Parts: sequence; C-alpha cells; structure tokens
Amino acid sequence: MESKKKWIWISAAIVAAVLGWNMYQSQGVPIIEKGSLREIIYVRDYRQGYEDMADVTERIDGEKLEELLETYQRRRGGPSITSVWLGDVQIDMFIRTIDDSYEVILGNENHVSDGRKQYEIIDSDALLTEILALIDE
Repeated sequence: MESKKKWIWISAAIVAAVLGWNMYQSQGVPIIEKGSLREIIYVRDYRQGYEDMADVTERIDGEKLEELLETYQRRRGGPSITSVWLGDVQIDMFIRTIDDSYEVILGNENHVSDGRKQYEIIDSDALLTEILALIDE
C-alpha cells in the first residue's frame, strides 16, 4: 500500500511540473528587451501584394518602432520555424539586437522568429495597427 501512495505522489509531482512548465512557456516577455535594439535591417509592407512590396525602412520612425517592440510581448515558448506564405503577410521586419536577430511577421500570420524558434505575438492585431499607423504617417 505504501508503494502505491509513493507512485501517486510521484505522478502528481510530474503532472504539476508539466503544467507549471506549460504555464511558464505561455507567459509573455517583451518582443525585444529594453535598450537592446542595434539595427532595423528592413521593414517591408506587403499590403499591396507580393509583387508590389514596398520597403518602408527609411520612412518609419525607428525610435517609435523600437518602443513598440519593447512594449508588446511574445510567448516564451514556441515551435520550430515553419514557412510562411507571403499572401498572409502585411508587414515583415528584420531587426538586430545586442544578443540576436529577429524577424517579425504581422498579418494573418503573426510571430517573431529568432532563426531557431518562432514565438506567438500577444495582441498582434494592435501591434499591426500601430505599425501601419507609423508607416502611413
């Protein structure tokens, strides 16, 4: 009987650990850490379609974009990178930070990828709206 109780406690501990890990992975962290942006490589606007893509890097206010990327959050955990159909993309950005490089995709697809994993953006519709407002200023 003692052995059965032991296995129940072990099973409960494993379930608690798995649930805790999943909860931790789903929590939000800033897309980029405050003060870590080194360079905006490009910001591309695909609203007119793939063929009529516009490079808006020079038009966008880099400081405002940096503030948005430091404010909006992404999930901690994510799957390995998958391909994206550009018909689902409105904005594609590539940035470098102190620690890494990131691609930010917004539209019907919404994620941040670091070359290894892609992370869901929390409240991506609001972020897209704010970035489009920066582009259209």
